[in-house]
Amino acid sequence: MNPMIRWNNSPIPVRPSVTKKHPHTTWLHFNSTEVSNIYETPVTPVQILGRSLTHAFTVATAYAKQLYGEDVKDLPEPIHLNCIQTDGQRFHFGVLELKTLNLDGTEGTKNVWYCKNDLKMYDSCRYLSGMPVLENNNPKVYDYINAFYNC
Repeated sequence: MNPMIRWNNSPIPVRPSVTKKHPHTTWLHFNSTEVSNIYETPVTPVQILGRSLTHAFTVATAYAKQLYGEDVKDLPEPIHLNCIQTDGQRFHFGVLELKTLNLDGTEGTKNVWYCKNDLKMYDSCRYLSGMPVLENNNPKVYDYINAFYNC
């Protein structure tokens, strides 16, 4: 199975009619009822972080191959991609700088992955006396989303 993401025969998940095809920020939804381990044990926080990295790497790799060809190893220009993974309450933010697809080498050009630990957006979202209430809202989550959007 080819791990490349395709949309209408395009190797990146962007419609061909879009004029600017550079993927900027990719969103990944985590649903604990759909994502599990092979023995149905709970997904660990480290696995959730790895899921973000794998997703960002897949999208950036597909874009690099579209730009530079299927056989590219060291990229002429790095590809930067933001990744946000969320279950709606917890948010995980990561940034990938893809410089090479030569993953066999132990020396030379390296890719860079930076991520934050999960940030909880709120403690409780419910109705109280018929009014929607968001308890202990964390404004840092919005600040990160805004920074990713505007970079």
